[in-house]
Amino acid sequence: MHAVKRAFFFLVFLVFIWGCNKNNEDWMFCNGCDLSVWEGSYTGEGVYYNRLNGDNNQEKVPVGITIELLGGQSFKGTISSKDIVSFSFTGTKTDTDYYFNLAGSNQSVTLNLYKSSDKYKLTGTAKRYHIKNDTVVIDESLSYEVIKDSE
Repeated sequence: MHAVKRAFFFLVFLVFIWGCNKNNEDWMFCNGCDLSVWEGSYTGEGVYYNRLNGDNNQEKVPVGITIELLGGQSFKGTISSKDIVSFSFTGTKTDTDYYFNLAGSNQSVTLNLYKSSDKYKLTGTAKRYHIKNDTVVIDESLSYEVIKDSE
């Protein structure tokens, strides 16, 4: 009987792993992608959290991201959800890694770039926070997954 249970759980485990990998095999980290690939407009969904409004609810929201090259290795961007929240950022990217992290004194932005054939996707989180008694307190955050719009 124990052998049957083990075989059953092993099969369930394999199906679970196979199912998870199937969803992710199309999108690959965009390692080696030039900075120009990041430029453009992206749309999708995200999850918004706001500690300041008195409840700790998270809500799904539409998200738009715009990234514009400023010249050389510099760029600026905006991450927004209409009438809810907006994050602006500027930075310099000196490598071709698939990720970009920008942290400031009260805001941080994380961007991860993926590629699937001729499509591009960004995932990440934008946060606003403050420091209280040597502890980072997140005031609001927006986690997102967006696809680059066709040009």
